[in-house]
Amino acid sequence: MRQAQGVVRLPKRERRKELLAIAIPRKGARLGGSPSHERKLLANLATTLAGGMSADAYVFLYWHLPPAAQVQAALAAIAGFPVGRLWLDCEDAVEGRAPEQVVGLIGEAVAACGDLPCGVYTGRWWWLPSTGDSAAFSHLPLWHAEWTAGPDVLPSFDAFRPYGGWSRPAIWQFQGTTQLCGVDVDLNLMEQPLPAPLPPSERDELEALRAERRFLRALLDGRYRFRPSSAPPAAELMRRQGEAFVPLEPPCILDVE
Repeated sequence: MRQAQGVVRLPKRERRKELLAIAIPRKGARLGGSPSHERKLLANLATTLAGGMSADAYVFLYWHLPPAAQVQAALAAIAGFPVGRLWLDCEDAVEGRAPEQVVGLIGEAVAACGDLPCGVYTGRWWWLPSTGDSAAFSHLPLWHAEWTAGPDVLPSFDAFRPYGGWSRPAIWQFQGTTQLCGVDVDLNLMEQPLPAPLPPSERDELEALRAERRFLRALLDGRYRFRPSSAPPAAELMRRQGEAFVPLEPPCILDVE
């Protein structure tokens, strides 16, 4: 597994089936990042998919910001791309927060992922003191960070020391920034592939169902309502604007026969 830090361009000999994890761009502690960062994100995703690889994404969580908002911004950044999983990067300093508070914040981030599969990126050095070695997320795959003696020394998954309820990681990050094909990457080893993304037809159907669910939630929240159309039997969808409901532009007329 390769974690990209810049724009990735793969020569033909490097285009083989692998997984590339793309960082969600940000500027400082603000999600979204600069336009140049966003262009890099799109370029990395496009190159990854064109090279025949699958793509995951990860978001570095800052505990002084609402976790759900950070995840929602990350999901918006990758919307429209067949990203298989969003990894929640848990390594920021907890700054005096109690372990149960940190576990609660991680839980908010997990819940915000919704239907998109997620996982946890962390290390024993952070997880034990920050969460009290909580096993609350052991049902999620672990991307474990622990360096080996060097770039040529692969980790042994059999030698993994369990923590957080995880008996074995899905991915092991075993080296930090390393030059590979002219790009700075972190070196990772995946013991076995994570579930493959859905085929396009099933993915489109799933996206349609998710969109329907979002609309139903908005309807139940009172953000939309229907009114009889001037040409029955039909109904027009109205959107709340302040204290009133106004037609959509362009109008949305539904046949109710």
